[in-house]
Formats: sequence, C-alpha cells, structure tokens
Amino acid sequence: SRALEEGFIRGEIPYQLIGGTRFYERREIKDAMAILRLIANPNEAVSLQRVLQNTPLGKGIGSKTIQQLEQWARATGRPIYDGFAALAGELDISPPNVGSRPTKLLVDVCRVLSKLVAAETTMALSELFDTAMEQTGYAAQFIDTGDPEMLDRWENVLQLRAVLSSYDELPDSTALQTFLEESALVADADTIADNDDQVTLITLHAAKGLEFPIVFLVGAEEGILPHSRSMESEAQLEEERRLFYVGVTRAKERVYITYAFRRSMYGFGDVTVRSRFVEAIPPELIEESHGRTSTPPSAVRQRSLGSSNWPSADSPAPISSPSVALLSAGDRVFHDRFGDGVVLQVREVNDDQEVTIKFKRHGQKLLMASLANLQTG
Repeated sequence: SRALEEGFIRGEIPYQLIGGTRFYERREIKDAMAILRLIANPNEAVSLQRVLQNTPLGKGIGSKTIQQLEQWARATGRPIYDGFAALAGELDISPPNVGSRPTKLLVDVCRVLSKLVAAETTMALSELFDTAMEQTGYAAQFIDTGDPEMLDRWENVLQLRAVLSSYDELPDSTALQTFLEESALVADADTIADNDDQVTLITLHAAKGLEFPIVFLVGAEEGILPHSRSMESEAQLEEERRLFYVGVTRAKERVYITYAFRRSMYGFGDVTVRSRFVEAIPPELIEESHGRTSTPPSAVRQRSLGSSNWPSADSPAPISSPSVALLSAGDRVFHDRFGDGVVLQVREVNDDQEVTIKFKRHGQKLLMASLANLQTG
C-alpha cells in the first residue's frame, strides 16, 4: 500500500487503511528504518536500542547489559555508542563495566556498524541497504524460515528498498540523509484525521460482504493477483480467482482495474504481464479508456470496467502461451522464488505435470509445471 498511501498524503486526500497497518508504522519497516538511522548517526540512542532489541544484530545482548551501557553513558556524558567503541578499542577511554560475553557481542556490533557507517559514502543507497540487511542478519530471519507470514513481512522490507533505489542518483554522501528527512515528512503526515469523505484502502479478504459506489482493483498483474505463491497449485490459483471476483462485485456503480506496464518490484524493475483474470473478462463487459473521455457505456448495464489498454470486442484474441517443456526426474530447474532445485518425481496429470522438486534453500516442494514457470538447464 506504500505507493498509494504516499500518493494520498502528497495529494492531501484523506484515507483510511482497513485491516492493516500503515506502511511506516509496520514493525519490520520501523526496524529497517532504525538500522538506516543508526548508519546515518550511530549516536542516536533510540534507534540503537531498537536495533539491539529487535534485530539479530543484538542477539544475546540482554536488558541488563543495555542498562549498564545507559548508566555508563550518564556517568561519562557520552553517547552509548562510544561505549561500544571503547570496548572495541576504537576510543581511548574507560569502557563500560560489562561481562566478558556481552563485551564480545558489543564489539561485534561495533565492527558491523563501523563498516556500514564507512560504506555510506561509497555505496549507492539501495546497495548500502542490501549490505546492511545482510550484515545485520535482518534479511536472513525472514528468508530462511520459509514461513509465508515472514515472507510477507520481508516483501514489505523490499518495498522500502524500492523507495531507496529512487535515491541512487544522488551523491552517496547525501542520499541517506535526504531519504531520512523526506521519509520523516511522509510519516508525520500519515496521521490524517479520519472522516466520512475519504478513500478506503482494504484487502480483498477484508472486503467480503461490503459494497462501495466506486472500486479500484490495483495491481492486476501476474505475480500480484494472482500472487506468485498461488501458482504452486491449482487450488490456490482458484482461491485467487475467487478473490478477484469478490473485488469486482464490491462495486455498485463502476469498477476500475489497473495494472502497470512496468513495475519496480522490491527494487528491481521489469515489464509486467496483465493478470489472467483480466484476460478472462468477456470483451463486451469492458468499456475502454485511452486517457481521453471514455466512450459512453452501451451494452454494459451491471458493471463497467475502466482500463487503459484492455481488449475491445474488435481486438484479436490473446495469444496463448507456449506449451510447457516436459520435465523428468533428475532435471535441474530454477524457480523465481525458490531458486535452484532438482526434480525428484514427475506425475502426469491430464495435460500437465505434478512435479516434486528439492530446492537447495527451501527444501522439497510439490508444484504444477504449467503454473510454476520453471526454467530448465
């Protein structure tokens, strides 16, 4: 929802987010932002404490140790981070009095942060972010679990990376500070008072049973709707199709379905493919729009679907995709999400193949060949 939220804020359009947390209020975004603020200013105590408590970088550093660091800071009048540097031998001052194990952990934290601080002036902002997520262990805690909820949260972090990539053209020495200043303005404006005359941002799941005069279904693209993870099975794909139907039928008067020709997903731009669900809408139910005044609806009575480039009744039928290459046990394959794997077993299902694959990082998965978009070789 980040792009929509920022658009509403900048356009001074009141909105409410139903069944979710505003982007910059999400826990994983707050954690990632704390890491970035700490790179910009290691002496910022609030961000340092959040990083120590909420990220793998602070693993093993307990509340007692943090209290000892705070006491040292008050007694010496120095920032807490100077205590880290003193323990690491980077500052010639009396270090905090902590145990041997906490000392080792704090020295490790200091070394990681020192490298990231030094890298700020030599790396593009998105590259610095990637390095920070890796070296602090923050990325691994989401990716290595394979838990769908954790992967959803990681996708939010990657949306933050997409924002950062727009600052890559700025000088390395100023990009991070510029981003932090501008994002603070957006986050502060994210407290618009609720009122009746506002846009409602809501998920398809939460929209069941509700109706609105006008509905916008955004991101009707392969990999978003249907979601990439739904392509693992026909049952999940059909559930996505039902959700799409729920969205369309929430509209009392008009529904607009939008998709991007090119989208930056998680910081990497690529040409998109329009959702198969849009392709399945009968052409006579579509009112085309080409950026000018729309043609008045004629045959459409119950629903009118706004679009930029959807097929009209005179458009040629979509070209069907080429048939999927047949797979055999022992084939090496690559999946966009699961990475490299080896086919263990293949079972013929009608005109398709049910394939059991062992992936290097994600273990064994059962996929339908026609839906999984596997690359062989």
